[in-house]
Amino acid sequence: MSMRYEAFDTGIHSEDDGSHSKLRNWFRRQMKGNNIEHGGGVNSCVRVHSCRFMDEIFFAVSGSKDVVLAFKSEIQSYVQESLHLDVDNQAEVLPLRAVHKLKEKVELFASQKRESWDAGTVRIGKKWLAHGLKKVKESEIKHLADSRSLLSQISSFRKPGMETDHWYKFLLKIWMQDVNAKFAESEELILSKYIAEPALPQDLKDSFYKFQKRAEEYISSETDSIIALLPNSTSSTESVTTTEIIAPVNIIKKRLLRYGLVNAKGFPCASRMLILQDTIQIVDWFSGIVSRWLRWYSDCHNFSEIKLIICDQVRKSCIRTLAAKYRIHETEIEKRFDSELRRIPATQELEYELANETLDLTLDSQASDYDDDALLYGISYSGLCLLSLSRMVSQSRPCNCFVMGCVTAAPCVYTLHVMERQKFPGWKTGFSSCIHPSLNKRRIGLCKQHLKDLYLGCISLQSIDFGAWK
Repeated sequence: MSMRYEAFDTGIHSEDDGSHSKLRNWFRRQMKGNNIEHGGGVNSCVRVHSCRFMDEIFFAVSGSKDVVLAFKSEIQSYVQESLHLDVDNQAEVLPLRAVHKLKEKVELFASQKRESWDAGTVRIGKKWLAHGLKKVKESEIKHLADSRSLLSQISSFRKPGMETDHWYKFLLKIWMQDVNAKFAESEELILSKYIAEPALPQDLKDSFYKFQKRAEEYISSETDSIIALLPNSTSSTESVTTTEIIAPVNIIKKRLLRYGLVNAKGFPCASRMLILQDTIQIVDWFSGIVSRWLRWYSDCHNFSEIKLIICDQVRKSCIRTLAAKYRIHETEIEKRFDSELRRIPATQELEYELANETLDLTLDSQASDYDDDALLYGISYSGLCLLSLSRMVSQSRPCNCFVMGCVTAAPCVYTLHVMERQKFPGWKTGFSSCIHPSLNKRRIGLCKQHLKDLYLGCISLQSIDFGAWK
């Protein structure tokens, strides 16, 4: 049927045109002299496209509305009379216009150029940092120091005994205050916008941003054209505000690096502070991260990125920590501790359900009970803390659990490590940002049950009596 409507389309292809379809020419020759009133002999530039999915068929016809209605009627008659199938006659003929794919190509090309521009300016900014540190170090060498430079002029403000790195950080802090970079989204943005771009030629910057502006205008105009073609589109100019909750992925990655779960290149590595603890305690610590992330970020727009970090970095770091502990290959670790590692999801297809049995994040408690404990102990404002094994408890040096109300003997003493020294950012990242620095390197005794509860988030440091040892 499609070929019959297209076969007599002589408005585009002629006999002496070398670009015409041989199949259509053969079809024309076979149907010559037959019933033409159905076809495109009187309707030029007719094209028919069809797509079938299960028991539904979609047709797109390029031509007049009369041709479309005739085509629809013929198909319904064939399906009902020849195939003896019921046809839903409620389908309407909707006007639709194909939009050129140039919009997507322009959008992709513009985004690629933007990424290349940002990567290049960030690289220039990092070289600027390294060059500045080099100059500060050279200023300490007498025969390399330049007395005419600005650095030598402000060296008089350097405090006695201040190390080179500290002096350089102090200068950077003053510079950041001068450019008002406090509210910047990331360090890369500061290096790109405040250092690299001002040093680039003005013609280069003007041409780049002019191209980006033209690309945005074109994409916006094409988008408006597409929206106008939709059947339910209206000409209303009322603005609609959409709020999206975005998880701080970049900040979370920095916490993974700071806690020693990934290296400088972003690859998972073993956590040296957890190696000396028992296997179940190591898995509990990593499970605590997963449970917090699933509870905090399930409604975020970019939750898929959080799931990717869980699968590719957190789980891999747990496996490599166990591999370093037992000094065997990672594949053997996955086989030997398969039941324990099931608590940390291995696939990207994660569903947020806090009381899921496969995750085993709580002691078979329901999600509502877990939330009640969080409110009771203030877990919502206390992230995961990092403990390292200090010593084993012996008869000569006994120790009880430091959790208030617990009189159970503690088998081990742990050292608390405060990795975060500030309360910025306010986002909960799964790692504690509100532990007072005075608690750093404090030693506490914990029984196995309360150590598990602390790792999984059932209790917080507020439940621990740090004055138990006088």
